[in-house]
Amino acid sequence: MLRILVCLAVLPLAGCVVKAGDSALGALLDSPDGGGGVRQINAVEDMSFAEILNTYRASIGGNPVTFDSRLNQAAQDYADVLAANPGYLGSAADPHIGPDGSTTLSRIQATGYVPTAYAENLAGNQGNEQTALQAWIDSPSHDRNLRGGPLEEFGLGLAEASGGRTRWVLVLGTE
Repeated sequence: MLRILVCLAVLPLAGCVVKAGDSALGALLDSPDGGGGVRQINAVEDMSFAEILNTYRASIGGNPVTFDSRLNQAAQDYADVLAANPGYLGSAADPHIGPDGSTTLSRIQATGYVPTAYAENLAGNQGNEQTALQAWIDSPSHDRNLRGGPLEEFGLGLAEASGGRTRWVLVLGTE
């Protein structure tokens, strides 16, 4: 098991897509130094991300996604948690399970969003939304989430820990 954890610890991304009722999948998020979220994404950045995400989805024949403030809240809250807990690697090596035991689904539902399908992509240390998106595109499991099938809405969270290390959380869903 230690051998597996060492191999997974070098991955800077984690992603899962599930339909309501399925179990979440994930991999380890890299461990930053420092702590405490100090920067969050703003409304202009959310709309900018929507534009680049939808440009990508259109280039592969996908439908556009729209911004949802509830999914955005779930994404931002978890980005803050990840930045504030720099050594946290997730429960049983699953970074989609928060230090408080929360799951992607429970964090989404806590905002009042009731998904029939949802996905969560995590990334660390990308300097801007374009490089975060490119990292997800370059990862097959994350790219599946971006391509999205039934996923129609999104929220994007960003938190920056001391030392400039970022935590990106993209939550996609359909009600």
